[in-house]
Amino acid sequence: EVPRNPIVMGFPISDTKPPVIDAIGIAPIGLGSRVRNSEKTAHARVSGSTLATTMPIEVEGTFGIEVNGYDSQTGSYNHNGIFRVDLIVDDSLISRFTADSISFDQSRHLNSLIDYPYYYSNRQRFMRMYRQPGNHLENLAYKSDGILNLSDGVHTIQVIAYDHEGNKDEVHFDVDISEGEGQDAFSSAEMLEWNIPYFYEAEDCKLFFPNHTVYASIPLNINQEDLGERPFVHVFDPWIPVQEAFEIKLRIPESMPREGLLIAQT
Repeated sequence: EVPRNPIVMGFPISDTKPPVIDAIGIAPIGLGSRVRNSEKTAHARVSGSTLATTMPIEVEGTFGIEVNGYDSQTGSYNHNGIFRVDLIVDDSLISRFTADSISFDQSRHLNSLIDYPYYYSNRQRFMRMYRQPGNHLENLAYKSDGILNLSDGVHTIQVIAYDHEGNKDEVHFDVDISEGEGQDAFSSAEMLEWNIPYFYEAEDCKLFFPNHTVYASIPLNINQEDLGERPFVHVFDPWIPVQEAFEIKLRIPESMPREGLLIAQT
């Protein structure tokens, strides 16, 4: 029930090719946090051993690092996942991901390991080197969940990717930290908490979200309307991954034919 990475089982595989780090993401986390004065994650391509962008990168408040890259073996052009990734800030190891094994009952948490909204829109996987509170993957080791809350001033960040044979690729860059000010767009919104059940009831609709439905608390986005005679409820957006199933109950008018009725769409 716990699949193992076959590369750790001693198979004689020739590998002299280092992994490749293609790009880095810098994600603002929490109220008032911004990267380059934006509440959205900033992405930068890698050029040599640093980022192909203006340095240092200005960050307000707390943030996390995301990594896009791949690995391959000698004589192969297949793009595989990277065996190990280390995040180091000012010479201190902050977080480490190791792709040695993953149990079936935790595999759905991979949707939280990656920046799923970015993957949904761009089909590129950026692995989070920080942990969302509902992510229980055991492949990750962190200090403070990998979320960076650094003192004001310039700090050096290193991302090092290793394969099982010890070949590595390395990227380093500087961030200029200042204390976050103000609040983000979600500060006044009603939230669906990741670890608290939530029940919603209206005249024609009932919703129940068990705890751990989502991996991190998000603004609650529920819209109801009638499309002709058909009731309609919008719950979440398609780029929000869920860990647990949630219930939707709709009151269907007696006059509405049941054949061909669409109950749910993802």
